[in-house]
Amino acid sequence: MITLLQGIIPPLVTFFDENGSVDKETNFRLIDILIEKEVDGLLLLGSSGEFTSMTHQQKSDYIDHVIPYINKRVKCMVNVGSNVVEEAVDLAIKAEKAGADAVLIVNPFYWPLSEAQLIDYFSEIIQSIKMDAYLYNVPMLSSQEIPVNIIPELLERHDNLKGIKETVSDIGRYRKLIENVRPKNTEFVILTGFDDHLLPGMMIGTNGSINSTAVVFPEISVKLKKAMEQQHFEAVNHYQNLIAEAMQLYDINHSFFSTIKEAVSYRWFNGERVYHKKPFHLINANTRSEVERIVDNINRKWKED
Repeated sequence: MITLLQGIIPPLVTFFDENGSVDKETNFRLIDILIEKEVDGLLLLGSSGEFTSMTHQQKSDYIDHVIPYINKRVKCMVNVGSNVVEEAVDLAIKAEKAGADAVLIVNPFYWPLSEAQLIDYFSEIIQSIKMDAYLYNVPMLSSQEIPVNIIPELLERHDNLKGIKETVSDIGRYRKLIENVRPKNTEFVILTGFDDHLLPGMMIGTNGSINSTAVVFPEISVKLKKAMEQQHFEAVNHYQNLIAEAMQLYDINHSFFSTIKEAVSYRWFNGERVYHKKPFHLINANTRSEVERIVDNINRKWKED
């Protein structure tokens, strides 16, 4: 029985209403669709979920509503990282009480931290809960990489630290984790962040992916993982190419989550109007036409599959 969070874990986008409040019903509809498509888990309040645009109270309320709605149908992970340690601890405790399976912890941004400060920050959050914890390494947004050499020390301190999400360009980072961390904990989970790293990551020993195109096209990531496990390499090549094509969505807006949300609406909700929090409501004028072009092309190839 798999108890660790691994496999295909789409990072939920967060839908808001015209007043900037969380749109519970639309978020619930997306959850139902992704679960129906046989994903292994869901990430709440990740980069795609716009956690940086939400107040602490909004995140707290979101946790209270969404986790009970998921209701253990799939595993549930919540990003609780914050520049304010006390807020991160509060969200972690709240997520555990609401029934989450794990927390994801991104390191603070703006000021780079020393290794001692990073260890202290992660430890404060991890020791506040009994459920599993995963680190989140995303140096392109957090301003610094989590050093590989601090992870064994964190593992020695915390039995509930189970893995890491890696959103990095350098595939060699996965090898370094496997060489330096897995000898300390053979079950340490490594989840890739970039969509097209799912395949090469699995080939050297990673455990799955938290990638944003899986919110729009969950079937592709799910089938790619299954084809890889079954060594159906013609299918692997086909699905990997579809993922690469889907990644064109990232090129439309700097705030890629805005585009992903538009794509989710177009594919799953008949193009219902999407509301974005300020200042991300100012998206490129060609967003909808480009989203339609990319999604329609992939849908056509998917139907031909």
